[in-house]
Order: sequence, then structure tokens, then C-alpha cells
Amino acid sequence: MPLEVPEHEGWVEADLDRLPDDGIRYELIDGSLQRKPADVALAVEIESRGSRRDDRRIKPEVYAEAGIPSYWRVERHPEGPHLHAYELVDGVYAHVAWVRPGVAWQATAPYPVVLEPGAWVI
Repeated sequence: MPLEVPEHEGWVEADLDRLPDDGIRYELIDGSLQRKPADVALAVEIESRGSRRDDRRIKPEVYAEAGIPSYWRVERHPEGPHLHAYELVDGVYAHVAWVRPGVAWQATAPYPVVLEPGAWVI
């Protein structure tokens, strides 16, 4: 059953439209997860002025309620993207990393990967 958010909070985002649609990527469409939340290990949002409120307040709450273990938010800044990484702890997200351009970060969850936001084109 899709996770629902209030009708007035619905949205359609195309944040990951440059990534291949290979069956591993799931998106929130019209406020509903298009797969079972248990199938999702990581939610990623690319923040814009128009999505800031949803990306910082509403979506993390929805993802946490669904039990999605990791949430990453990418902010656009003049010097390049900043990554904020969160991990689910006791039903709420704990901020585990703030990564700026020029800094590499070794993520361990939901899987090991080295990220350097300055190399990203967003």
C-alpha cells in the first residue's frame, strides 16, 4: 500500500531524472511512494528554492514514518552542492554528515560509497 501524505502536501519531483530508470530507483509521485517503503534503503532529494520546505520538513517526516533508513538532501550553493546525510535512529533522522565541495566523505550506510559533492553537476 502506498504511503500517503495529506492531499494539500502532494508533489511531483523529477530530482533524479538524469539517472537511469533501472528498477532500483523509486520516486515520490503525487505524494505517494511508488514502491513499498521496505524496498527503499535511501531517499535522496535535490533541494531547490521551490522544494526547500518540503525537502527539509515534510519529506523527511514521511520517509522516517515509512522506515527508510537513510535520507540525503543536496543543497545548491554558489560554491557547489552540499550534501546533508541523515540516518534513522529511533524513528527520526539524525544528521550524520554535512559534506561541502572539496571534501570527500565515506558513507557507510545504506552502503559504502565515497562522495565528493564538488564533482557533481546539478
